[in-house]
Amino acid sequence: MTIKSFLDNLWRFFRQVWRNSVLYRFTLMGGVTPKHLTVMPTDPWPGDLYAGKLLLEGKFMISNQVIPMTELWMPKELGFHALADLHGFTWLRDLRVQGDNSARRLARQLIANWIDRNQDWRLYPWQVGITGHRVANWIGLYDFFCSSADDSFRGLFFREIARQVRHLTYSWMDAPTSLDRLFALKGIIYSAATFPGENNQLTALLLHLEKEIQSQILSDGGHESRCPQTHLVVLRDLIDIRAMLRLTHHEIPSFLQESISKMAPIVRLFRHGDGELAFLGKGQHIPSPVIDMVLSLADVRGRPPERALVLGFERCVNKNSLVLLNVGGRAENAQSVAQSMDLEEGTGSLNFEWSVGRNRLVIQGDLLLQTLEGVHFQVPSRLDPASMQLHRAYQEGHAFLDAAFSDALSFSHRRQLYLTGDKPSLRGEDIIQAPCEAIYGIRFVLDSEIEATFISGKRGVMVRLPANGKPTKGQEGQQWRLIASGVEEILCEHYATSQAILLLGRTKPGQLSSVQWAFCQD
Repeated sequence: MTIKSFLDNLWRFFRQVWRNSVLYRFTLMGGVTPKHLTVMPTDPWPGDLYAGKLLLEGKFMISNQVIPMTELWMPKELGFHALADLHGFTWLRDLRVQGDNSARRLARQLIANWIDRNQDWRLYPWQVGITGHRVANWIGLYDFFCSSADDSFRGLFFREIARQVRHLTYSWMDAPTSLDRLFALKGIIYSAATFPGENNQLTALLLHLEKEIQSQILSDGGHESRCPQTHLVVLRDLIDIRAMLRLTHHEIPSFLQESISKMAPIVRLFRHGDGELAFLGKGQHIPSPVIDMVLSLADVRGRPPERALVLGFERCVNKNSLVLLNVGGRAENAQSVAQSMDLEEGTGSLNFEWSVGRNRLVIQGDLLLQTLEGVHFQVPSRLDPASMQLHRAYQEGHAFLDAAFSDALSFSHRRQLYLTGDKPSLRGEDIIQAPCEAIYGIRFVLDSEIEATFISGKRGVMVRLPANGKPTKGQEGQQWRLIASGVEEILCEHYATSQAILLLGRTKPGQLSSVQWAFCQD
């Protein structure tokens, strides 16, 4: 450790001690409190009409979970992303879409209630990433809930938002993650652009923003998290910041426009035929209309790229069949995704998704590898490009992807995928080598709407789209036959939110094991 890093860590420690002290409370109360906004932002993002209607009925719904009003700000069993949305006040848009005074009054009541019950800056709702989004949403939606408010509420609102901005200013550099720093900066930039006399801070804040973007956005435009949903949220925040700068007639920095221009095509790379994002490393559900709006406001035209080499994804399309192959290691939160689906975590090697038209068939195709002692193999979260070999080709109406990974421990995995041109079928071969005797499972996690049944004698599995509901019109009841060779057993497993097909076998030390499989449309 260098002297500089030691001193930085020491100073960070003292700042943390200070923020946990009673004196910090008085620091947050000091300073100038604004009485109005110098410009009136317009938040462009849509709300959920149904969720807003439930709110007016006294039912608070976040991430499809109804929260009792008695547990409103500290609900039990609510996931991280849902809690961030709750305390970030993204749901104000659900009330705004109602378009009446009762929605405005309820918004003011809930904001006042939150202020009354969340005064302790040391609690979860005051984490800088959440606070940054809350400040940005309060400012962005000010015209909806505060323009018609009385002086009493306005005074309460501006005292509280000034307090939170001071907290962000003091704390954002010590945020636990780079993503939190970015979210916190958005809130501070919003306040500097709209609070009287604060405009002169924008230049310095944009220098900090540039540094964060350079550290988080890869050269091909992907976000370092490798999570499609996180990528979209970051892009949306950058679009919001650009709109705020335009509103204040501030020059748009070149780095901001360039980042938006690079990130938008990656969103298209991640999209399936149903318009929604890939499941890989899923953070939260984002509706297709919101994704359309992000791409529209980004104002970057073009077709989806076939690959993002630095990010580590290959996109292969043949007619209406699409495969997205992960060739760069596990997404940031892949383990939490596996747990949320009640699945064992796989190796993270060469995972893929497959969709046909608007129907997702395989939402996660991966490899499980476990020693006889029960130890699971896993690849690093980011692979060394030298450990990966890639080849892709189109020939006679067929699309072909060939990717191979190997590491220093004599574990190797090669996956070949074929998208046929006549019928939307997917064929593949997995070649596995392990340093010791191990049990492998080629796993296909299916969408919860799909029906999977064994063919007689368990020689294969019939995969069938439901007769109504989710499938594209005209594709109801279509079915694929999964057959395989080189396996000892085929299993179907059912989980709380999904189901999976497993092709099981064993590897011998240093020997190659080959599994050939195919989803053939009947």
